[in-house]
Amino acid sequence: MADKIIRCFPKPNRAAIDEQLQRAADSVPTPDDDGLLSVSEGELLSGLSENVGDALSQVLQLLACGEESAMHVFYHEGDRIGTTQGSFLQSQSIMYRVAKEETLHDEMLTRVSNLLPYDERHHRLRKMARLFYLKLAHHEPKYHFFRISELDSVVCMIMHGVLSGTGQLRTLPVLARIAGRIRDDEAAHVRITHERVRELGMTLSERIADADPIRTLIVGMLSNAQEAFETMGVDTDRMFKRILTRKVS
Repeated sequence: MADKIIRCFPKPNRAAIDEQLQRAADSVPTPDDDGLLSVSEGELLSGLSENVGDALSQVLQLLACGEESAMHVFYHEGDRIGTTQGSFLQSQSIMYRVAKEETLHDEMLTRVSNLLPYDERHHRLRKMARLFYLKLAHHEPKYHFFRISELDSVVCMIMHGVLSGTGQLRTLPVLARIAGRIRDDEAAHVRITHERVRELGMTLSERIADADPIRTLIVGMLSNAQEAFETMGVDTDRMFKRILTRKVS
């Protein structure tokens, strides 16, 4: 059952990097999983109804691809900083820390996904999500990191909606803890990516110009699972409006 879902992107091959970069990455501690990866399968989905489980599976196909992509982006940036600016800069450690947190999110979401329904509908959503994340990439790091900051902000909104809405997930202890952990981590990642965008020299006018088309693409991607979001108690009209109109910083 653990291999029923094909990943959007392979796990980063950290064995192939330079020894100095490997030492730098290894020096950054792996984040505590708060016991969430050791919870039994029965306890993990305890109380989850069939229709909400199916809706959750649809939404996870869209979110999981983002976590898989983010691992590569942050590891690559940490490696790039190490080869261009020296291997012990604080900013390099921050990139590796975020990469490891995204890896933890991927492990959490993968574990949940593999226990939920998965058929051709879910597979189509995953394929759409993969194409979206490929389109979102940019050859200039400042644009790529700005777009990641936009995505991380949206993940925060989704998790907030799940935890504060009218849906069942907010009442299920383990799934609510996972949503809360991801929301809190991604809020920190938003701050980090904003800072990285400024370090890379992206101006406010460039951010404003890039925001509208990127946000439109994000809403378009999420709309593929609009009914699933509503089943989970998320007010999509409100969420989509907030995504499109949020002030660029």
